[in-house]
Amino acid sequence: MDPLLLVGGLLAWFVIWYVRDRYSEASDDKTSAPLPAPSKTVTEANAKQEAEAKAKADAEAKAKQEAEAKAKADAEAKAKQEAEAKAKAEAKAKADAEAKAKQEAEAKAKADAEAKAKQEAEAKAKTDAEAKAKQEAEAKAKADAEAKAKQEAEAKAKAKTDAEAKAKQEAEAKAKPAAATKNPAKAPAKSAKSAPAASGIAYPDAPPLTLPALPDKFDKEYQGKDPLNNDAPVTINPAQMSCTCDDFQKNRASLPADDARRACACITQKLTQIRAKSCYEPMVWCALISGHQRDLSRLKTFKLNGSEMGVGFDPASPVCALYARVMKAGDAKGKPSGDYKAFQYDLANNAWVGDEPGEMAATYAKRVTALFR
Repeated sequence: MDPLLLVGGLLAWFVIWYVRDRYSEASDDKTSAPLPAPSKTVTEANAKQEAEAKAKADAEAKAKQEAEAKAKADAEAKAKQEAEAKAKAEAKAKADAEAKAKQEAEAKAKADAEAKAKQEAEAKAKTDAEAKAKQEAEAKAKADAEAKAKQEAEAKAKAKTDAEAKAKQEAEAKAKPAAATKNPAKAPAKSAKSAPAASGIAYPDAPPLTLPALPDKFDKEYQGKDPLNNDAPVTINPAQMSCTCDDFQKNRASLPADDARRACACITQKLTQIRAKSCYEPMVWCALISGHQRDLSRLKTFKLNGSEMGVGFDPASPVCALYARVMKAGDAKGKPSGDYKAFQYDLANNAWVGDEPGEMAATYAKRVTALFR
């Protein structure tokens, strides 16, 4: 209940009670006399009071209504504000959540894209590396095949040249009675110093070139080709220095197992193919692979400027073979340190046969001729 209305009601009740009480007292004093009629003044006063009370009550009722209306309006406004604030907060929370979700989605998308890019880059790098390795392997295989083909061609050409040279030497030997009885390919060298030839060449005492034993892994049969017989198929055992070719069977099979003259063209070709170079000293490998020493019964070795050299020769021929280092870039003058190469020198004519050893030609020629004087 509204407090103003309650107070108004109490006041009205008090006024009525007071008037009746005063009226009762007057009646008691004049019990014998009848109650006088209220005067006009009292009636007006009562009416006024009633009007004022009514007006006050109306005012209070109106004030209450207005207060209730205002309270209701305030409550509605407050509820509206709270609803708006709540809606705004919810909207903000939703927007923040959406923004966060978007950021997380973008971050994940970026991370996924980077991971994918990394995987693709790694896959590409791997593919490129494999492709490069494959290309290098193919290039190496091609280079090895070309090198092998070149070596085989050179060996074949050399074998042909050697065969022609040998045939020529044999023909010359047959034409000379003094040399007709000699066959250096079939007999080991003599240890005694030969008598000077008619040309004035004095052959020094020297042993044949002997070869070290090869590792057991090479002690097996290989299939090969005979470059001196139209590439006819042959069977070779590099460790035993044996071959089934005609040249080996006729001219070399009876020689000692470590004699370099057992190395027919088929064997030297196979030694190159199986990469046996590391099993020999550089100068010995040069003498063996060159093919010259297979028909030379002796080998004289010496040192020049710290490098070992070898001269292969046979008293039946004035042509000897020199196995020596050649000059390479950066070498001091007269001090070659390059690879070993084989050269031929004609002692009868004091001239190189075929290729010459470059700027070392004069020095080497002088050193070689000194051995046979």
